[in-house]
Formats: sequence, structure tokens, C-alpha cells
Amino acid sequence: FIVGAFADNVNTFVKYLYYFLLLVLAHNLVALATGAFTARIFKVPGRDLRTITIETGIQNGSTSVLLTLTFFGGVGGMALIVGWWAIWDMCSSLLLAFYWSKRPVKGTKKAQEA
Repeated sequence: FIVGAFADNVNTFVKYLYYFLLLVLAHNLVALATGAFTARIFKVPGRDLRTITIETGIQNGSTSVLLTLTFFGGVGGMALIVGWWAIWDMCSSLLLAFYWSKRPVKGTKKAQEA
């Protein structure tokens, strides 16, 4: 669904790539940092902290695409921003999950053995 919405508007995406690429990246980094920071404030255990961080980073990208296409008729700029947003949110969260999967969680048996 997300890829289809992106493919339908690829020319507009390329035209305005520079404008929203950094905006989406910065927004996602702020979301990931907010999730991690909030979890740390509430002293959430390591595994749960990672889960909250990733879930905050994903930000329901598919829902934003669906709402944009349904209520705003897929207006080019809006569809492209939320399309890229959804794709990047999923990619960055998967990359973070992969990174963390290679590192033990503090306070677990694996961390103590390392």
C-alpha cells in the first residue's frame, strides 16, 4: 500500500526531495529520541525501553498514508511526505532493531556474560 502510493507520485517526490528528506529524517530522529528519553525518565527496563523507542519511531506511517489518501484525495505533496515518512520510519526502526539485536541489553544474562 505504502509503496503503491509512493510509486504513483514518484515524479513529484523527486522534484521536492531535498525539501522534505531532511524534515522527515529530523522528525523521525526526534521521535526515536523522545521515546528513548521518556522510557529512561520512567526507568523502564532495557528490553521495554528498546520496544518503546522503536514503536515511537514507527509513528503509524501506514495510517498517515491511508488518512491522506482518504480524506485529502492523495494531494501530491501530502501523499509524498507521508509516503516517505512511512517508508523511512519503518526502515529506521528496522535498522535500529537490527543494531540492538547485536548488542546485549544491560542487566540481562547475555550482558553479564559479555
